[in-house]
Amino acid sequence: MEIRIGLISPYEGMITVANELAKKRGFTLFACTALLENATDVARDMESKGVDVIMVREGTELYLRNVLKIPIVPIRMSGTDILRAVLKAREMSKKIALAQFPRVHRDIDIIQKAAGCDLTVFEFVTKEEARRKIEKLRGNVEVLVGGGLTAKMAEAFGIKSVLIETSIHWISDAVNLACDIAIARWEEKSKREQIATIIDLVPTGILAVDEQYRFSVCNKAAEKLLGAHREKLVGNTNYKVLK
Repeated sequence: MEIRIGLISPYEGMITVANELAKKRGFTLFACTALLENATDVARDMESKGVDVIMVREGTELYLRNVLKIPIVPIRMSGTDILRAVLKAREMSKKIALAQFPRVHRDIDIIQKAAGCDLTVFEFVTKEEARRKIEKLRGNVEVLVGGGLTAKMAEAFGIKSVLIETSIHWISDAVNLACDIAIARWEEKSKREQIATIIDLVPTGILAVDEQYRFSVCNKAAEKLLGAHREKLVGNTNYKVLK
């Protein structure tokens, strides 16, 4: 059993940590750095190459949720991670903005009190929305705290940036969960293959449909009786193929 787990990260440090954790669990990690704008293409490429599970940060997970067929494990960013980045920005200036996805960052009011400064907080969903809001900050904000995409945009508009980095224990939690999911998928696949082999040995024709009325099972005896190949049947909802 070869477990293949993908990681899309906005910075190299996360990949370094995840690689060490992967070695301890004994699986291969396929990792690369990519910002939000490129994550979809990278994820699809990983999926096409047989990756079992993909790990991404929370914000990126929102974009990939309806794109992939394989499981996605989000890597959390805690309030502590955000506070650490804000304190680093505080050393540069008191004029700080925090970029976030809706309902992702937590405890913003507590972070502001702990950092001893007022944060200009804005939310965004799309790349274009982020660009517009960051452009409006010019002249009012000197440092932006955010993820890989917003940090890069801020620098392009002449605003200093601090990237929010994820704590090791959150990366570890994601790696362990991704590994457990991948193992479960392999075990389920093995059981399906065993059952398929047994069904194929049954001399009686067996044809079944799933909840969406798609043909889901067709053994060799059924192929012979129907005069149709299972590749043509399985996954099909058109019953005319039986004629």
